Amino acid sequence: MLLAAWCLLALSASPAAVTHQAAPQHETRVQENFDFDWRFSRGDIGGAEAPGFADGSWRSLDLPHDWSIEGSYDQENPGFAVSAWLPTGIGWYRKSFDVTPEMLQKDVTILFDGVFMDSTTWINGTKLGTEPYGYMSFHYDLSKYLHPGRNTIAVRVNNLLQPAARWYTGSGIYGHVTLLETPQTHIPLWSTFVRTVSATGDHADIAVSTGVEGGQQTGLSVRFTVIDAAGRSVATQSLPAGRAIPDLEHPVRISIANARLWSPDTPALYTLRTQLMHGKALVDSEDTTFGIRTTAFDPARGFLINGQVLKL
Repeated sequence: MLLAAWCLLALSASPAAVTHQAAPQHETRVQENFDFDWRFSRGDIGGAEAPGFADGSWRSLDLPHDWSIEGSYDQENPGFAVSAWLPTGIGWYRKSFDVTPEMLQKDVTILFDGVFMDSTTWINGTKLGTEPYGYMSFHYDLSKYLHPGRNTIAVRVNNLLQPAARWYTGSGIYGHVTLLETPQTHIPLWSTFVRTVSATGDHADIAVSTGVEGGQQTGLSVRFTVIDAAGRSVATQSLPAGRAIPDLEHPVRISIANARLWSPDTPALYTLRTQLMHGKALVDSEDTTFGIRTTAFDPARGFLINGQVLKL
């Protein structure tokens, strides 16, 4: 039963359901790998969120990082066998980075792919928030807290609550970290969705939605372009200025002729290019990779993908 549930989860998280930034990068936004040159120390250290805190004696490392796997095995460790008898506890991460005047004209977001667990994040001594759960990505808007010159991110990770799972969890910032710069008026992170409405023969209909965030909210339009694996535009749809931006409740339907369906044997992918326009000027642009497929459960045939039985 667990195996079947895991397989179904994997299929549900296939490219039709999961969005991410895809190459090429667009001139409207900058995505920076933020994994390098962090400082780390074990233990609960008072005042470590302050920008002027002296962390010169802390260990220098790159992310992703798991401090549990570096520890000593001990049957007295609180995670017991499910944590492989390794230590957990509390740890701190700090990173200082330079901010240019140009960055202050942008919307700047930090994205954590995963931190185990119960992390609290500060920028220049200001608390951004807490994410208790250890198995999800999360992000914070840094824009109004940045200043020209040196800025400091601090992250406290609290993994005292053990045992916390039925498997080894590790401790720390175990995923990648990204710094994303977008225009002040932009397509927000994780706001673009693509879903398959129907796929019959070689024709498919998809429903797409997105969002807009920032100061400039009038005179905007959105253009959606579907691009195949060869880089060819196969469908496009534009919403002229003055119409509402399509959301989950009111998506835009786009038809794709000669559509190639996604399946485990033929994992065909498309790219949805979402462009936010002001007149003829490009304001922001985002690429979302997706696959087209239908899924169903049938009491007689079992689980179907694109009308074909798939054994779980």
